[in-house]
Amino acid sequence: MSESEQVVSSLKDKLTLDPSLYAPTKEEVAFFKSQTGIESDEELKHHVIAVQKEAWEVVQYLCIRRFGFTKLAITYMPQYKDLLKMGKERPDAIFIDFAFCFGNDARKAIADAAN
Repeated sequence: MSESEQVVSSLKDKLTLDPSLYAPTKEEVAFFKSQTGIESDEELKHHVIAVQKEAWEVVQYLCIRRFGFTKLAITYMPQYKDLLKMGKERPDAIFIDFAFCFGNDARKAIADAAN
């Protein structure tokens, strides 16, 4: 293991989960409620924190610790409207998301394209 890998590994060992970092936007809350069927804000928070804990036990990615997996980054990209338009106009269109471990950007694009 290289020196930089050892430093990262050591930092990850010292990190603990911090539920106070849970801070989704209204749009993110609405999306996850629609995807999970959970209607209560508090129940959704408990669910997301439980998913975070389960994922953290598998791998200690910082995006999991920071709730990055709850962010809908794709919706802020200027090309997002073009992506949705292409999905509606081209029946053979394919969208592949290689960027995030939970696939929420892909699920958001599919949900928005269906509406």
